Amino acid sequence: MAQLEFNDAHIDDLVWQAIAHSPCSKDFESYLALFMKPRHDAEACQQIERLLHAQADEQATPSFPQAIDALSQLAVSGDSNAQFYLGKCHSFGYGVPADYDQAFKQYTLAGLQGDLRAWCNIAGAYYSGIGLEHSYEKAMEYYQKAYAIAHDSLVVRSISRMHINGYGVEKDVAKGIAIMMQEIELGDYDVLALLGNMQMSGDGIPKNEQEGLRNIRLAAEGGDDYAQYLLAYSYEYGRGLEEDCSLAVHWYKKSAEQHFAAAQECLGTLYLRGEGVAKNGAEGMRLLKIAACNGSASAAYKIGLTFLNGIDAIPNAAEASRWFQFAADRGNMSAVLELANLYEAGNGVVEDQAKANQLFLKAAKDGDRWAQFSVGYRYWVGKHIEKDLHQAFKWFSIAALQGSSRAQVAMGDFYAGGLVCTKDEARSLAWFRRAADLNDYLGMERLGYAYLVGRGTEIDYPEAAAWFAKSADLGSATASYYIGEMLRRGLGMASNPGRASEWMLSAAEQDHAAAQYTLARMYADGNGLAVNREEAIKWMTKSAEQGDEDAKEWLEEQGLAQQQA
Repeated sequence: MAQLEFNDAHIDDLVWQAIAHSPCSKDFESYLALFMKPRHDAEACQQIERLLHAQADEQATPSFPQAIDALSQLAVSGDSNAQFYLGKCHSFGYGVPADYDQAFKQYTLAGLQGDLRAWCNIAGAYYSGIGLEHSYEKAMEYYQKAYAIAHDSLVVRSISRMHINGYGVEKDVAKGIAIMMQEIELGDYDVLALLGNMQMSGDGIPKNEQEGLRNIRLAAEGGDDYAQYLLAYSYEYGRGLEEDCSLAVHWYKKSAEQHFAAAQECLGTLYLRGEGVAKNGAEGMRLLKIAACNGSASAAYKIGLTFLNGIDAIPNAAEASRWFQFAADRGNMSAVLELANLYEAGNGVVEDQAKANQLFLKAAKDGDRWAQFSVGYRYWVGKHIEKDLHQAFKWFSIAALQGSSRAQVAMGDFYAGGLVCTKDEARSLAWFRRAADLNDYLGMERLGYAYLVGRGTEIDYPEAAAWFAKSADLGSATASYYIGEMLRRGLGMASNPGRASEWMLSAAEQDHAAAQYTLARMYADGNGLAVNREEAIKWMTKSAEQGDEDAKEWLEEQGLAQQQA
C-alpha cells in the first residue's frame, strides 16, 4: 500500500485562517513544516520572503497560538485529525513550547481513533530518543500498532529497516525484505524506491547497484517522487550510471512538480549553473526560495551565495546577509561562517567585530575547520580580540587534526618558534609536510625554506628548489623570491643573476618587500641586469614603503629619503 492520504483540508484551512496575516515569519515556517502537503504553500513562501525583507518580525506577536487554541477546541470535540496535529505542535514546538507529555496524550487519542500517523510519531520519538526515552523495543511496538491499522509505506519502511538492522527485534534481513516485497507486489513504489536505494548503497543488505538502480527506475516511472529524485541524483553524480545532467533535470522536474523539496533545491541549483538545462537565474532562485521556505537551510545558503557573488543576480551583500541569517538560524554552519565574514568586513551589515567573533566561535565549536583556523588566527594576532597564543595553539591544533592545511602551517610555525610549546623543528617540519601534501602553497614554501637552511632536516638545495617551484606555481611570492636568491647565489645550481632577476621581478610585482629591495640592488649594481638608476629607485621606494629598513637606509644614502610616501 502506498502512503495514505488523509483528509486534513479543514485542519489546514483552520491553521491558515489563524496565521494568514501574521507579522512573524516563524508562523509560516511552522505551517509549512506541520503539513505534508500544505494547501497554502505558495502564499506561505511569499509571506516568509516578505517578512525576511521587512526585518521587523523579531518583536512582533506571533499568531500561531491562535491556531493552537482553535485546534484545541476541535480536539476536545473528538476530531482525531485535530488531535494528531495538536500533538505534532506540542512535539515540535509549533506555536507552543515543546511538551512531549502533551504531545503523547494527543497522539494517543488520535491513534486510538485509527490515525496511524500518531502511532508512527510516538514510535519515532522512542526510536530517536527525542521527547521520550530511547527504546527500539517501544518504537517497534508502536510501529506495529500503526501497521495493524494499514500498511502505509512509511510504516512498512520503518518496520522492515528495523528487522534488517536488528533494532528492537532479532535481526532478520530476510524478514525485512519480505515485508517490503509484500507491499511492492501490491504496487507500493515508495517502498520499491527504498529497497532500490538500500541495494545501491549496501545499507543493511548486500550491495547491488544495478538491481537497485532498476528498482529505482521502475518506481520513478511509476510516478514516485522520492524515486524520481533518487534517479535524478544518480544521473547528476554518476551513481551507478553515466553522468547526464539533462536526464537529471528531467527527473528532478518530475519530482519537484510533486513538491519534493530536495528535488526543488537540486533543480534550482542546476538552473543557476546552466547544467543540463539552459541557464535561468530567475527560475533557479524561485525553486531555491521554495525549498528554503520549506525548511532547507542549504537552499537558503545557496541563495545567499548567489547574491553575495552576483551569480545571475545583482551583487547585494545586504540581501545575502538576510538569507545567510535565515540559513544560520536553521543550523547551516557555512552560513554562520559567511555571516561572520560579513560582520567582520561590514559588508551588507553594520561592522560588528564582537558579533563576528561570536559567529566564528559558534562555527568553530560546531566543527568547521575553517572557522577553527579563523578563531586561532584571531587569537594569534590579536585581531579584534585579546591576543592569546594558548587559545591560538588550541584552535590551530583542532583545525589541523581535521585537515585544515593552513592550520597545519600555523602548527609548524608554532613548533619552529617554540611559541607556547617546546621548540621542535622535526615536528615543525612534519606539519609543513602535511600541509604541502594537501597542496597548500604556504606549506610548500615553509618546507622549501626548511631544506634551504636545514631546519629540522639536513640542508638539501635540490629539495628546497623543488618545493619552492611548486609553491611559486601556486602563486607564492616568497617562494619566487627564494628561487631568485638560490639562482643569484648559486645554491644547488649554477649562479645565474639574469634568471634570478626574472624570479625577483615576479615576486616584486606581488609586493614582496625583500624581492623589491633585491631587484632594486640588481638594477643599481648591474648584477644580472643593465644598470638602471630609475628602476632601482622605483623598486627601492616600493620596498621602503612596506617598511624594509635596508631599503630606507639605501634611499637615505642616496639622498632620496624624501621620495618615500
